[in-house]
Amino acid sequence: MYRHFFCTVEKLNNKETKKTYETILWYFELIVKLGMLTVGFLEASSLTFGKPVVSIFLWPTVFGGGLVLLLRLIHWKEYWKSKNFFLLIAFCVSYLVSIVVNIRYGWYTNIRTLIWCAFLFFLVYCYKAEDSVEANQKQFKILTVYYLIANAVLSILSFAFMITGYNEIFYEEVGPIYYIGFHWGRLYGVYWDANIGAVMSCVSIILAAGYFLSNRTIAVRVLLILDAILQIFYIAFSDSRTGKLCLCVATTVYIFLVMRKKQNLQTEKQTAEESIATKNTRTVTIAILYALVGLAVAFAIPSGIKKGYNAISSVSNVKENESATEALPNGSETAQVALDGAQTDESTPYVEEQSGDATKGTEGNTEPVEQAQAEQIKEPQGLGRAEEYSDDITNRRSDIWRSALEIFKTRPIIGITHNNVLSYVEENLPDSYLINNDHMKFESMHNIFFDVLVGQGIIGLVIYLAMAVTFFIAIVKNWKSIVAARGVIGISCFVILIAMVTSSFVMTEIVYVNSPMATVFWMAMSCLMQTADQTKTVGKK
Repeated sequence: MYRHFFCTVEKLNNKETKKTYETILWYFELIVKLGMLTVGFLEASSLTFGKPVVSIFLWPTVFGGGLVLLLRLIHWKEYWKSKNFFLLIAFCVSYLVSIVVNIRYGWYTNIRTLIWCAFLFFLVYCYKAEDSVEANQKQFKILTVYYLIANAVLSILSFAFMITGYNEIFYEEVGPIYYIGFHWGRLYGVYWDANIGAVMSCVSIILAAGYFLSNRTIAVRVLLILDAILQIFYIAFSDSRTGKLCLCVATTVYIFLVMRKKQNLQTEKQTAEESIATKNTRTVTIAILYALVGLAVAFAIPSGIKKGYNAISSVSNVKENESATEALPNGSETAQVALDGAQTDESTPYVEEQSGDATKGTEGNTEPVEQAQAEQIKEPQGLGRAEEYSDDITNRRSDIWRSALEIFKTRPIIGITHNNVLSYVEENLPDSYLINNDHMKFESMHNIFFDVLVGQGIIGLVIYLAMAVTFFIAIVKNWKSIVAARGVIGISCFVILIAMVTSSFVMTEIVYVNSPMATVFWMAMSCLMQTADQTKTVGKK
């Protein structure tokens, strides 16, 4: 009897201890993921990239993430049922082998990249199949709300810089050029790459749409609408074709899935004697029509904002130039030259300095005051990708991709690792476009598939594609159960994946990078896969 009593007490204590441990671990993992998002935002901004403030958040996040990975390694049997668990391990092993084989070209940055990939795969994505969907969903909500707030703040700062006229450019000997403000007819804002900012805005719009449809609080809905409008304006002012494409694709897919879900619910309530095929056809047709309307709207709004801004900017600058001209003596050649330049050249923000003959007054004497006043005459600062190649729609990417194939031919099996591109090319392919062009030295292939092919060879690419196909099949097979369990939030997760995959054809934001979008991508994937696994388990029971 006594033995039975003490055994019961011991079991209860063990249950309570385990519950307490699980709760503490849940909050600790949440803090680490918040740290990953924070580091991603800081490294996406030109204001903080490479600054000491990044280290303040980076190293605690790395330490905490390492501790979580250690705990998960100890209890790996609780996580191995995560979809593609062993493929994720294979991808990391492939990267590690590539580091070892190419260690003479560099290893430190590659180890950092490998660690971050491990965080994305085994900390952000991996899950316990038996954990409650509610606990995972709560964590997902906290993280995505934080993403919405942080991205909104950065977008507001971006427009503040544009309005105040604050502009900076930071050049490095190798790597990208970092912009702040409005440059070359595009709003970079606080982001060192306008494309990154635009895709981040697209992800915010998708999340805002999901929470808008799932939340009935008026104040929350108003804030979500305002945030979506803000992000649409950023996409328009960034003039990012990648951002616009992601927005169009995301809008089309999102509306199609939401309308199909709505039509399916209405069809289930109808008692009309129609065949299942007829009902499905009607449902899909209506959803497609709504999706096409959404596509048209998503395409038209950024273009309309661009045209409207350019029209207003042109009128405003004409008035400013007229006022500046009136301040100069009548008949001044300096004024006329400056005004003519402002009316003809739309590619640069300010009039270039004129030659000595053009700066002389009517009597042939230089007038410093007139010259200074004339330099204040502005050209229209309209939106428009002034720095782009007119004869290359890919904006140099086709040349970069050809260079990627050249590198692949030299190391086809295991690659050269992601961060060894410049050192490897300089030694083995000195004539490569990556280091011989009139713009900059390119470290990335601006395409996730070419990046993986170059970094990890054909082995890495096969593993990556196998993961992509397996994930997609799992989502399609379990779509009904996912929507039933998660509703519009499940749809939002899927559309985030679609938008990110779309952007991955021209940029790398899913693996290899400290990016808030990468963190959100693998969070969304975790939500979808765990929901699919849970619904299958429930169905079997």
